[in-house]
Amino acid sequence: MFTKRLLFLTNHRIVSVIWKRGVVLDCQVFPLTTDGRLGFSRHVAARRTLPAYVLTELVEEDFRNDVIPHVIQRDRRAILERKLAQIYRSTPYRLGIVQGRDPEGRRDDRVLYTAITNPDLVKSWVELLTELGSPLAGVYSAPLLSLELLKTLKVTNGHVLLTSLENGGGLRQTYFYRGEIKFSRLTPITEISSEELPLFIADEVSKTWQYLDSLRYFTRTDILDIFILAHPDDHAGINEAAPQISQLRYHVVNICDVATRAGLRETLPDSDATSIFIQLLGKQPPSEQFASHEETHGMRLWKTRMGLYAASVLILITTALWGGVNAYLTSDKDKEIQSMDLIARHAAQQHQAAINAQPPSEVSPAVMRDSVMLYDALVKNSPAPTQSIRTISQVLDRFPNIRIQQIIWGLTNDQNTILGYAPTTGSGNALLTSSKTETPTTPPPSVPADNGTTLGDTYQIAIIEADIYPFDGNYREALRNIDEFEKALKELPGVQVNVLSKPVDLTSNATLVGRPATTSIAPRAHFAVKLTIELPKT
Repeated sequence: MFTKRLLFLTNHRIVSVIWKRGVVLDCQVFPLTTDGRLGFSRHVAARRTLPAYVLTELVEEDFRNDVIPHVIQRDRRAILERKLAQIYRSTPYRLGIVQGRDPEGRRDDRVLYTAITNPDLVKSWVELLTELGSPLAGVYSAPLLSLELLKTLKVTNGHVLLTSLENGGGLRQTYFYRGEIKFSRLTPITEISSEELPLFIADEVSKTWQYLDSLRYFTRTDILDIFILAHPDDHAGINEAAPQISQLRYHVVNICDVATRAGLRETLPDSDATSIFIQLLGKQPPSEQFASHEETHGMRLWKTRMGLYAASVLILITTALWGGVNAYLTSDKDKEIQSMDLIARHAAQQHQAAINAQPPSEVSPAVMRDSVMLYDALVKNSPAPTQSIRTISQVLDRFPNIRIQQIIWGLTNDQNTILGYAPTTGSGNALLTSSKTETPTTPPPSVPADNGTTLGDTYQIAIIEADIYPFDGNYREALRNIDEFEKALKELPGVQVNVLSKPVDLTSNATLVGRPATTSIAPRAHFAVKLTIELPKT
């Protein structure tokens, strides 16, 4: 709870209390005179930013009960404003409070109209607070605050008359029916002795009973429970002076116990209930109050300013916490980095020790590094023979009489290379052979041997060496099968096919030689083809 200024205004004085969390920090009393007004101004100016809560305990406060039709909230508000303007047209301090609905009939709304009939008693102090720059939270009624006092006493009786004494104010009597305030009356007194107090209370209670009875609030069997707040020193006299009326039931309550229930920490010295009302106002002001929207404008600005201050503090705290968390995390990361640096240095030392322990090598570290890099580049950039071999296998499935002797596969950037191909042994066991008659020509330029793949390889080379099996010496049929196989290979996309050798060379510059078929050597129809596949550009 924030610090606030609580003002208790009566017909004779105004009490100013600085209140914070149930503790009275400062209490001063000012008479309603010119000097008292000047003293009050100086008192407020010393702490003018504190919000002010004004509680009135005035004789000039009127109460009336009425019923209105139960309508929607907007129409109800219009009815209440019209009624208040008719009844209390001379004062701006007026309220219409809906207390509930009738249990029978049309179930109309029960309404309590109340107003301060002499507004000048309040307005002059409200204007003074505005001039001094003190925000006004509201103007509250002590009789309406008595409902909180009734809850503090935990009274649930049907007809209740709550009686309390306020020095400088008078004797306040508030009538409740089933927890709803119906009537309140203040008898002004300035000073009264403890000997006169019991008779004074009894006389005023009798008058209030007669008035309520004349309004037909009671049947002959109803009982009016009268709760009187008084100091234990006054209990005996009040009980002795109680009026002998059968429908009145006295309950003299220890005002010290009530003060403790309300949250007061000090013990009250007499029957003055002013401190209790101020405490209740500080803890929980009533929801209904008399001040106009214009008069409470300063309080709305104050709340906005406090909200901004609170938001700024919250942002500052959040920023500080976030900065602390970041600092902690940064420190933690620094420790991790230091630990990783130690591990890295230890690993580097172990690595260097391992290198020093190795025997000297004829190959320099730079050559080994380049070799590893070249190997990684070849492995990562060179295609595998899997797809090519799979494609060749699909073609061979269509030629079951072709038996593979060997397949040579490699990568190169020279499409004319044969990858060092050498025919398998026994390829000359044929019934019919041929040899070329060489025409002396200029020898072809020497082609450097293919020493393996390089990073610039652009071709796949596959050499297939095979036999026609079974072979019965029918070279015509064997050559036809080889031609069909060659044609099938040429149909593959992106493949160039060259025949390296056939069972017999039928070109014009070849000589045919035969041998007897009675030899023990089995005849063979041997051939070899070369496939050139260009790699896709990357």
